[in-house]
Amino acid sequence: MTNLKKWSWIKIIFKSNSLQTLFFRLVGVVFIFLTTFIFTHKFSPAIVGVYDFTRSYLIVFGSLCMLASDQTILYLIGRHTNTKAAIKYIYTKMLLFVFVIYLLLNISVFFFLYFKIIPLDSVTNEVILKSNAVLIFYCIYLINTEIFRALNRTFFSETLRNIIKYIPLIIGFFLLSDSKNPLYIIDYFIYGFIFISLFSSIILYFSLKDKNEELEVNYNEETIKDIIKYSIPIAFSTVSLYLLSSIDIFVIKYYEGSTNVAFYSVAVKVITVIAVAINAISLSVATDIAYNFTNKNFDELRKILKKSGQIIFYFSLISSLFLFLFCKPILCVFGNQYLASSTAFIILLAGNLIMSISGNTYIYLLMTNKGMIMVKLLLLSVLINLSLNLILIPRFGIEGAAIASITAIIFWNFLGAFYIFKIDKVNILFKP
Repeated sequence: MTNLKKWSWIKIIFKSNSLQTLFFRLVGVVFIFLTTFIFTHKFSPAIVGVYDFTRSYLIVFGSLCMLASDQTILYLIGRHTNTKAAIKYIYTKMLLFVFVIYLLLNISVFFFLYFKIIPLDSVTNEVILKSNAVLIFYCIYLINTEIFRALNRTFFSETLRNIIKYIPLIIGFFLLSDSKNPLYIIDYFIYGFIFISLFSSIILYFSLKDKNEELEVNYNEETIKDIIKYSIPIAFSTVSLYLLSSIDIFVIKYYEGSTNVAFYSVAVKVITVIAVAINAISLSVATDIAYNFTNKNFDELRKILKKSGQIIFYFSLISSLFLFLFCKPILCVFGNQYLASSTAFIILLAGNLIMSISGNTYIYLLMTNKGMIMVKLLLLSVLINLSLNLILIPRFGIEGAAIASITAIIFWNFLGAFYIFKIDKVNILFKP
């Protein structure tokens, strides 16, 4: 095991060969900022808001359509040492599985819109219909991304996830500079996933064709039942996490309109930088947490959690202070009108700093066979978030959304930390 006394920020980042993944995740953040910057300078906040709504819609309903099978792929294929037979079989079963859910989801959404269960404006209706039509291609893109990871093609997997998916949007920026209908840029974003799924599928076909089969072992086929069994627990937690980060967008869109969605989303995206770094730190110690918990090395486990928890909190503290001091200049980069989100930005910033005290709660629950506990915590948090959004947004606007979001996130993280202490007698909270 690692000598904890010699740990430092750099060693944690390099640990478990996570540097390449971290680099591309940070590149992904840069592309998010790049597209947001171009969007906010070329289009009105109303168009930016429609884009952010569409993006959130695809993330949530894409994960629902897949039942998080993109994450399940790594688990199922990894059990069979990433053999070609396993990859091909699981890939085809996943596609069949996703296609069935895709059809059911489209039927449900069609009836939802047809009977106007929740009255929506014509632009939102159109965006939802287009997004649902392309949802199957969005899912294929996500599945392909994880298959490349299973093939140890990390470079292409992360490039696909963090860079290539923005290419159709960037092309749209150049082609629509003088367009009389700026909403066409949303079409470039939505229909771009058709191109990305086809492109990645072609590359995947040749990658599998070139894969050496000489050393492959016999493969015992997974059944659809097995895939569903492994997918559902992960799906609930994944969909819940996406809902936690998207419910506020949906409710703001309904009550406040697309312009306020744009203001709020810019604030959220700036704070994303902190979340990406914290996630990298947590992932770098995930295997150590699992190993020491399984082997009941609780003294070592506590040291790992304390050290990584300190790094998470101090990084959050320094980043939060920087963003707080330069809040207005940073928001003005996207346009002076985005200063309207400064209060919501500070609320979100304070909430994320408080949340960082809970350290590695999410990863600990995942790595210690407490996935279903985490699912229950997340589902409860989603209900709290939704309830608070419905109460606070009509009264306080995007500031109400920020309060609702951080309340739900802080709630589940600290309740999870309390559960960990009660069951395992491990204090996961930050200690100086």
